Amino acid sequence: MDSITTPNFAKSQSFWQISEVVRMTLEHADEPTLASCARVDKTLSKHALDLLYHECFDFIQVLTLLCPVELRQDGITLDFVEALEPSHWAKFERYRSRIRSLIVDIRPRALSPGSMAELLATAPEGQAIFPSLTSLQWNEMEYDDTQLVISLFHEKIKHAHLTVTGHAAPNWLVLERLISQSPHLKTLHYWNLEEEESSPKPNESILQAFESLRFLWAALLSPKLVTPEMMKVLSRKPDLKVLWTSFLGPDQSQHLLPKPPTITSSGAFSSLADLSIDSALLLETPDILNAGPQLTSLHIELLGMDRTHSLLSLVSERCTNLRSLSVIFEKDHEPPTAFSMDMIEPILVLKALETLVIESSTPPVLSDLDIEKITISFPEIRHIEICPRAIGLMHGPCPTIACLALLARNCHKLISFGIYLDAVSISHHTPLIQDQYTFPPSFRTMHVLCSRIADPCAVADYLASRFPANAKVTLSRYSEQLRSVSHPIDTLYAPVESDKGMDHSSIHFRNMWQDTRRILASMRCTREVLASQRMENEELRKRFGPVDH
Repeated sequence: MDSITTPNFAKSQSFWQISEVVRMTLEHADEPTLASCARVDKTLSKHALDLLYHECFDFIQVLTLLCPVELRQDGITLDFVEALEPSHWAKFERYRSRIRSLIVDIRPRALSPGSMAELLATAPEGQAIFPSLTSLQWNEMEYDDTQLVISLFHEKIKHAHLTVTGHAAPNWLVLERLISQSPHLKTLHYWNLEEEESSPKPNESILQAFESLRFLWAALLSPKLVTPEMMKVLSRKPDLKVLWTSFLGPDQSQHLLPKPPTITSSGAFSSLADLSIDSALLLETPDILNAGPQLTSLHIELLGMDRTHSLLSLVSERCTNLRSLSVIFEKDHEPPTAFSMDMIEPILVLKALETLVIESSTPPVLSDLDIEKITISFPEIRHIEICPRAIGLMHGPCPTIACLALLARNCHKLISFGIYLDAVSISHHTPLIQDQYTFPPSFRTMHVLCSRIADPCAVADYLASRFPANAKVTLSRYSEQLRSVSHPIDTLYAPVESDKGMDHSSIHFRNMWQDTRRILASMRCTREVLASQRMENEELRKRFGPVDH
């Protein structure tokens, strides 16, 4: 028996002696399992604690490992239940040294000023509270949080994400301290959620601080911070690949990240690949588009419609390798000029585009022939949206539902589309005729809100004849191709069911599109049969050639 069990026991012992193997195994364990492993032996405990405390989402809960807290009589702030001593910090060492990432999404119940002062005063001299911290994210930082957040800064931090209220950023104090104490930052996200016209511009010390950031790879910065002088500083960052100065931008998590640039520039913004900017700043600092050849993602927030053609002409001339382009106008105080073919035409030379989002609250002035010209121009397109969430009356030509055949014929890689269209008139169609253009198997979603529609059953029937069996109609108030710098984008817009901003006709059309969505979803089995029959017909055509009708 010993001759059999001893080798197996030896192998088992070898497993536990290889630290990397133990860690890799524990990486797949859940929290209760890790908590149990932390109490087994020294080897397991080390790896289990590393994994348990690597990323922290509950800041106050972690501080209770230093010393328990209790709610004060004011019902708002917290106090440590004991006076902090070196022994508290000695016990806390095994936890605080393991925290690499701190994420505060919901503002924790604040420590009282007295406990805050005690925390900062008793911390080990010359050490940060979390000395191994490399990533700090604090959302909606308020004035009372300022000293605590600043106390977390140190030279090992490489990724900082701070969204602050107006009162939490007096004279750029937090930002300046962050940069001076964390000079190795690779990503810097600093956004003032209450920025106003009266907000101060960055002073010379802030510009000098940014000059010192030698390793900056991505910067998402409040518009007030990004002056022409700041742009000059940023233009000299050789590793800067991502620059956002507008509230919205492309959501690269929806699809592939931009390809590494194959073309490099030796001038300003020599590595920039992802840019989100407003039209005023772009026109004020056009040199940023000198990075054009390697720029793969561009988002433009239009502050006015009067220079759209010249702006997009500039983009098409310099940004020849764009894969993602979004152009939005969301101002509520004035009805914008409708997007027209004259505005859009300059970008039709961008043959590498995979995502195109054009957003406005006004229906576009486009014809089916314009849609055909657009779809032919983008052989790689996967996502295309042209004002699908526009509200109100049309002021000129409008794409009809017949343009879907053009999309199906010309966009062989399409995954989603949304186009404001007139779906009132539907031509007669036969689901299985030979020249019927259908969407590719990759197609998944049609985006709509309240464009014109008269007969949900007829529209659903038409869509069923064109769409793959698992494609759907989705109503939305925002583009799924975009994200916000601060909050989940769905929290920034009214829900689809809300009548906010809609007139009576728009509400009526929205309700009819909701009916269309439900009818189309209920036809799943029929659509699967149609898809199967199409495949069979295609096989017959390949074998015997086309059949005349």
